[in-house]
Amino acid sequence: MKPGLGLTLCILLFLSIIFAACVEPDDNWKTLTPAVTPVPTSASGDSWATLSPVTLLAIEESRNVLNEAADNVEQGDTGWLVAALPLELQEQIGEQPAISEEDAAEIAQALRDAEEVEMHDNLIIYETTYRGKPHSFYTVREFLVWKIVGF
Repeated sequence: MKPGLGLTLCILLFLSIIFAACVEPDDNWKTLTPAVTPVPTSASGDSWATLSPVTLLAIEESRNVLNEAADNVEQGDTGWLVAALPLELQEQIGEQPAISEEDAAEIAQALRDAEEVEMHDNLIIYETTYRGKPHSFYTVREFLVWKIVGF
């Protein structure tokens, strides 16, 4: 087989896989849209009872990652902060930044106080207050591991 033909076939196969993942064949080929799970706005326990067990588990796993990150930053481990930054900033920083104990305590408190505002299957968006200003970030599940992004 000619190399150009093989490459063309690979590209067509790749595009067909992408197209197949974006449409629902049983729904007249309509484009899929991710389902958003609304976050209960009241503090009562009854409102959380409407969430599915899968969603509740995702919230718990994501919250555990936030608490672990808060504990780590208080102990001086800021590696997850670098990992949460965009790649171009990670390359500029190069290694773990040194932060003061006061800043570490403020970051840890912001993580612990973060509230869920939107949930998807593998993504939870949070809002918190950091340095006196509202701040949004999210956690994402990649290969069964939750990661903090955009803090």
